[in-house]
Amino acid sequence: MSFRICIIAFIVFISWGNTAGRAESTAQITAPSTIRSGDYLPVVVRFITSDGKIDSTVTGDHRLRASSGSLSKTTIKVFRGVGSVTTRATASSDFLSLTIDGFSGSRTVGLLTNPQTVNHQGTLSSSAFWDSGIIHVITADLKIPAGVTLTVNAGVLIKVAQDANIEVDGSIVSDGTLSNPVYWTSSTWGNNWGGIELHPGSTDSRFNYTFFTDGGGDQSRIFIHSNSQPVVKADGTILIMDNCYFIDNRGKGVGTNESENYLTGCLFARCDIGAEFRFSNTFLTEVYTMFMPDEDGVASDVDNDGIYFWNKKTSGGVRSVLNRCVLHLSEDDGIDINRNAKVDIRYSFVNRVLDKGISVSMGADLTAYRSIIANCVDYGLGIKEGDVVVFDQGTLYGNGTGIKFYGNARLTLTSTIISQSPGGSILNPSDGTLVCSYSLSDLHTLPGTGNLRSNPKFVNPGSLDFRLQEVSPAINAGNPNAGLDPDGTRADMGAYPFLQFVDPVAGIVINEIVSQYGNSYPDEHGNYSDWFELYNKNDFPVNLAGLYFTDHSSDPTLFRIPSGNPARTTIPANGFLVFFADNQPELGANHVGFQLVSSGEEIGIAQKTGTEIIILDQWSFPGLAVDESYGRFPDGTGTQRKLPVSTPGSTNINEIRELKNVLFINEFMARFPDSYPDEHGLFSDWIEIFNAGIQDINVEGLYLSDNKANPTQHRIPLGLGDSTLIRAGGFKVFRADASPQLGYNHLNFELAGAGEDVTLVQVSGGVTLYIDSVHYIPQSMGVSHGRPADGQPGWRQFWTPTPGQSNSRTSGIVETGTLNHPVSVYPNPFETSVTIRYQLTEPSDVTIRITDLTGKTVYSFYLAGEIQSTGEHAVEWTGTGPSGQQLPSGVYAVTILPGKGIPQRSLMIKN
Repeated sequence: MSFRICIIAFIVFISWGNTAGRAESTAQITAPSTIRSGDYLPVVVRFITSDGKIDSTVTGDHRLRASSGSLSKTTIKVFRGVGSVTTRATASSDFLSLTIDGFSGSRTVGLLTNPQTVNHQGTLSSSAFWDSGIIHVITADLKIPAGVTLTVNAGVLIKVAQDANIEVDGSIVSDGTLSNPVYWTSSTWGNNWGGIELHPGSTDSRFNYTFFTDGGGDQSRIFIHSNSQPVVKADGTILIMDNCYFIDNRGKGVGTNESENYLTGCLFARCDIGAEFRFSNTFLTEVYTMFMPDEDGVASDVDNDGIYFWNKKTSGGVRSVLNRCVLHLSEDDGIDINRNAKVDIRYSFVNRVLDKGISVSMGADLTAYRSIIANCVDYGLGIKEGDVVVFDQGTLYGNGTGIKFYGNARLTLTSTIISQSPGGSILNPSDGTLVCSYSLSDLHTLPGTGNLRSNPKFVNPGSLDFRLQEVSPAINAGNPNAGLDPDGTRADMGAYPFLQFVDPVAGIVINEIVSQYGNSYPDEHGNYSDWFELYNKNDFPVNLAGLYFTDHSSDPTLFRIPSGNPARTTIPANGFLVFFADNQPELGANHVGFQLVSSGEEIGIAQKTGTEIIILDQWSFPGLAVDESYGRFPDGTGTQRKLPVSTPGSTNINEIRELKNVLFINEFMARFPDSYPDEHGLFSDWIEIFNAGIQDINVEGLYLSDNKANPTQHRIPLGLGDSTLIRAGGFKVFRADASPQLGYNHLNFELAGAGEDVTLVQVSGGVTLYIDSVHYIPQSMGVSHGRPADGQPGWRQFWTPTPGQSNSRTSGIVETGTLNHPVSVYPNPFETSVTIRYQLTEPSDVTIRITDLTGKTVYSFYLAGEIQSTGEHAVEWTGTGPSGQQLPSGVYAVTILPGKGIPQRSLMIKN
């Protein structure tokens, strides 16, 4: 059974890949909720798909219109679904309605008429809330001292005098919303205000949905790189920004030093540079930087980078991360990484940079994954002295030169496409160390394993659509040792994997689960957890790598089975495979990232093929007790039900077979000598089980114990196939060595030589059923205790133990007074005297010798000169030595000489 779920787009790329169509997009226009007529109005537009993601296919100039008024600028330059403009708005009514030609979506901006203004400067004496409806004017520097918080509520308009700054030793909260952003701007457009400075020790500052325009103008507060003032500066503190827009500022948007920075959904456009992070740990998610410092695309200044990194935090420094970020049209570098900075760039896009798309220098460390560098005038990637760079599954297109080495750097390039770079794919590789594999160039055959020289066949690179055509040679040509692509196939080359529609996996079903684990089925590490079992109905093995497990039907791709370990993820033909639901996938390929709910829930297995999710099997299970099993009977096809016993890795059982009078405790050794070693060469006590039936029996899941009060002391492991099978009429020996870690046949207890019980039980439906048990008396070294005939009543001691063999192959001490053996002793053990009977098959003189375990003769009977007749004879012995002394308790041997085929017997003195 399978069914399909259609998804709109490839999830990993959904916010930046070429996966959505314009017809589905809506223009989300964000602007301050109120201004005065004639003010400069910042506008941000995002084109949003029907599933709420940015439509990266929308690029180009788009017209902004306003009803009931006019705008000084009406063109918004959009790249990959995002654009902005600052325009002077003049209104002829109480509001402006903003729209984008050709798209649905609008924004209403209210007009303030004769609004109240409140001036601020100096030191804020106590915590304050600034509300909307009033224009707050900062006429000179404003200080927020330690212990004081300024909260700027949603919709507030703040105008700041030229070169005025806000210095924060306490806290500042700019708490805008999508519909009511906060707006910081200059009192008079063009007379740039300064910035907001968060000083060391300032705490709990954050900025949400906030516009910053016409700032960064105080030249006395420039911040190192590019000699400009940050509009927001964080020094030795934590900077948190969510959907903040730095638009048309003289200075740089953000500058930080020795700080932790968290920026999400922010936009930097037409600033000196976007952001400069020095000695900081920085985490950017869906951040756009565009048009640094302007939109003309002509380099008129230096150091107009999109984002600049210098080192990491001095104390507690970690790798900075850019995730799903876009950098477009910087007149210097797109991303500049310097002086021991460590940066990860993931799923990001750098385009049309006049110098280097990404520049790495002075011992920096960069790892880039599934990222694109396109249309950069000089170089896509420049790496310099001492750098370490990993560029994996990326695309470099249309750059002057793809990659350039400037000095002794190390580059590892895998599964990457370099195309349309007239200056060369990789320039000066001999200046450093290049490790290149499974990559493609359309100009050169790159050195290394698996590299191709070919046209990558992008869908439409002119419109920045770097998806692969169906005939692309890059499909399934990436690193075979990397993880599979989202469609479950081998990795492709390039940033965008080709989503292949592959036939659904058939014949794989969920067969059995235990959702409340006990101590019955350990994993390969000896740990216990919930588990579930799959069954393969096919007559061929199936590698499950790339499929998905879930315990929530709303999230069918919750956990992906990892690739690279087929020994753990391949299910044999008509066989079983167990996965441990322990939420510890790091333990191995058969450990999943969730746990089961013992009160009952859903479980499913799914496959992604192209843009579809196919449910291979899914069902619900009820609440279960400890180690209670729920599964199919028969395997693979039957309906689900509670099963009487769990059988991970083997055939499900619907009814418990009655094993009493079929399986027997047949022989055991409780005082072991140095004989009969185990598979490790070690000696131990042991217990032998005999199958008296006419069918083979797998004893997995049965319990052995030496304690009647705890009959389930040791469970024979499950899921080991024939290892725990006892053939009809056969034997299985278990080592009672208290070392279950040594193997399936090693128990978690030892036998007591002084005597105790041994039990064999099974559990069905919570009821303990005794299969066999024996109570034994004190044992002697090297002497086993067993049934005189396999599976038959009665017990005897064996001088020659027979583990794993029939008991009928040895002689023993008969504990009843029968005379049907050539020699018998009775009673045995004895306390005062014992009668030794023997049979002669012909007349003979006889010596009866009694020896201890060392072979020393302790007593003998010798009838000198007497020839005894054929038939039965008997002598009595009181357990004394030749001097009449009482011999100690123990095991002794009786030998009849000259023998004439009469076997040796053993007896025991019990004082």
